[in-house]
Amino acid sequence: MEASDEAELLGTVIHFPDSKLTICNYYAPPDKELRGGGGGGGDSIKVPQEDSIIVGDFNSHSLKWGYEDLYTRGEEVEEWQVINNLQLLIDKDDEPTFYSRAWMTTFTQGLAFATSNILREANQQVLAPLITSDHKPIAIAVTTQPAKKSTPTTIELQKS
Repeated sequence: MEASDEAELLGTVIHFPDSKLTICNYYAPPDKELRGGGGGGGDSIKVPQEDSIIVGDFNSHSLKWGYEDLYTRGEEVEEWQVINNLQLLIDKDDEPTFYSRAWMTTFTQGLAFATSNILREANQQVLAPLITSDHKPIAIAVTTQPAKKSTPTTIELQKS
């Protein structure tokens, strides 16, 4: 994971006995370039190619996540998704993750992506809104099966 002075990218790696899970949180302010260490465009946000979940506010519009229009940034996020072989965990018909007080409408601004190898292990749920935020938290549960004879481990993440 690489960061830049344009976007904000935080990440952590959780290690299991025979695997690991990388979790990245990405924020692209509306007045900054969509990049994370590269030269701009859809291929510039560097993420691991497997065992990863990327969540964040990309400040982008796309028909894929329920907007009625497609902005340039939405095209860049879609391009980045394809280049990195990421799968969108949300569906355009899921509950919106953002309420605009200015426009009094809802959007799906919080996005969650997973690498294809853990997609079938991940489930997402939009939670009740926080009192101090226009964004609703998103809980993502990822179930992994450690190699040792033990019960599956479930990790729950919340984005606010």
